[in-house]
Amino acid sequence: LQEFNKKTQTWVDTGVEVDDPGCQSGSLGKYNSLNYGTCTESKSDWITSGSWPQVHEMFNYDFRPKQHGKLVGKGKGGAHFFNSKDIGAYEAEATGLHYNIPGHVETSASSPVPPNGSFDVFMDADLMFMGGLNAKKHLIFLSTSFCDVATGESKKQQELPSPSNIYTPNNSFEIGLTYYWRVDTVRNDNTVEKGPVWCFDVAESSVQHKSTLSWNLRTNKSSCTTMNIEDHCRSCKDDSSFRFDGDPAKTCEWVKAKKTEKRCKQTDNNNKLVKESCPLTCTNCPDDNDDNDDNECKDDESFMLNGDPKKTCGW
Repeated sequence: LQEFNKKTQTWVDTGVEVDDPGCQSGSLGKYNSLNYGTCTESKSDWITSGSWPQVHEMFNYDFRPKQHGKLVGKGKGGAHFFNSKDIGAYEAEATGLHYNIPGHVETSASSPVPPNGSFDVFMDADLMFMGGLNAKKHLIFLSTSFCDVATGESKKQQELPSPSNIYTPNNSFEIGLTYYWRVDTVRNDNTVEKGPVWCFDVAESSVQHKSTLSWNLRTNKSSCTTMNIEDHCRSCKDDSSFRFDGDPAKTCEWVKAKKTEKRCKQTDNNNKLVKESCPLTCTNCPDDNDDNDDNECKDDESFMLNGDPKKTCGW
């Protein structure tokens, strides 16, 4: 088995050989090949037998070995179904609570699994992520409504104490629907780092098991990634997840309690004006009207130009 070194533009031996000449092979990425079937590597790091795949959902980066499957890790600790933590970054822990995702740890949760914009996620998929920096726990938000997740209107689904990073929904995802989710990081000092909104489409039943390209080879994503608050969430609401400078006591209700005008003009540690997070409290809604609590953008049905009943907005 060889790996391609992009820096030197050369192929480098890994020191691993496949002994079984009957192994099948298929493409994996631009340069590498994947051998599967009934194979044994000479370095005794892996033993695989039976039909591929033996992992949960390889096309959307869930490389956890299937429970009671035939993919067995033979690291320094012996054959322990990938629980020995000595043969790869994607081993699953025996408790099933943590999925080891390598990479740089951001201040907020990152590296979602399935990847953001996935369009063929299985109905029974788990949601996983790389935890935020100095996390004490993570708060999971999930809904079919982008605005509910983005603005904090959806109910918190679950709290995961760090380092747990696997969320298994109580019910299966519905075929053909788009789901949005967010993971907020609660740090050891109880400050909260709001995470980005991720999304995925649940595969139609006819394509549940017909994925043909792994995520790194796909050139398109679900249109759900184009959603944003400005264009898709027109109703004027305060952000219920807002915490000024991460202080859990300083919500929009805190802004409203006293010195509202002064607090609305302040900028938090993310360089965002308070009035942008608390538009209702700060009377910062678009075309704000004290006599109208409904701030959705719509035409005036009673409008008639110069009193002419034919010259309405439809005209």
